[in-house]
Amino acid sequence: MEKTIKGRDDWQYQHTLTPYPDPTQFFMHAHDTFEVLYFVSGKGTYSVESTAYALEPGSVLLMRPGEVHKLQIDPSMPYERIVLQFRENWLLHFNDLYRPLLSPFTRRPLGQSNLYSPAEFDSPFVLSCLKRIEQAGDSAMQTLIAETVMPAILSEFYKAHKAHRRAADEQPQPPHTRMQDILLYVNEHLFDELSLDDLCERFYISKTQLGRLFRAATGSTAWDYILVKRLVEARRQILSGLPVTEVSLACGFRDYSAFYRAYKKRYGESPVLDRRRTMAR
Repeated sequence: MEKTIKGRDDWQYQHTLTPYPDPTQFFMHAHDTFEVLYFVSGKGTYSVESTAYALEPGSVLLMRPGEVHKLQIDPSMPYERIVLQFRENWLLHFNDLYRPLLSPFTRRPLGQSNLYSPAEFDSPFVLSCLKRIEQAGDSAMQTLIAETVMPAILSEFYKAHKAHRRAADEQPQPPHTRMQDILLYVNEHLFDELSLDDLCERFYISKTQLGRLFRAATGSTAWDYILVKRLVEARRQILSGLPVTEVSLACGFRDYSAFYRAYKKRYGESPVLDRRRTMAR
């Protein structure tokens, strides 16, 4: 069972039940949107950057644009989830006073404090708000309901986020792991000349060790991690109207043809056609 609702390219709602989940079908990925994932049922672990979160029914994961995540699902149980994705301009065009509601996504370290357990927010209320979108009827009413309930949904996590920050301030923070240091460096230099040799030299590890660390943390290779992040940012800039060749260079692609092939492979069409079709929706 899958129900998808799209409001142009600004927001998307998806309610999916997978009776027999295949772990091999869940890959490392990232979005150029904000994402709210409500875990309805199943059993699994969600890795966001280098942090692994054990899921429980009624819990929610929040991911900001470009934040890499991957699900490790238990195939013995049906997997049901509701995912709501949206762009910043969609939320803020109603009222710029909503900007603080994005702090649970943005005012935290990469890959940290993504998970909210049912005890930390009003989980039944959030679920009922999400289902109101699904049950609204025609697309115009679905968009209207989404615009109405979104601030209420995000306010639940805004309150919980403040509690997360108070708890973090009161407890000594553990030292970074080597993988956290590597990911921090990669993200700070994402659009620079990055090579596996440079990473290995900087962090005094072999390519085999580097590959093992990335596999354990993200389920993918170091280069795939970098490529996904670069493409997500490139798409965000392209959809904002910036020239494609200018974006490719700014996002770390020195060879436009390589950028074009990678973009088309990930998004199914060329950068220009993707922008044209997205803007026409």
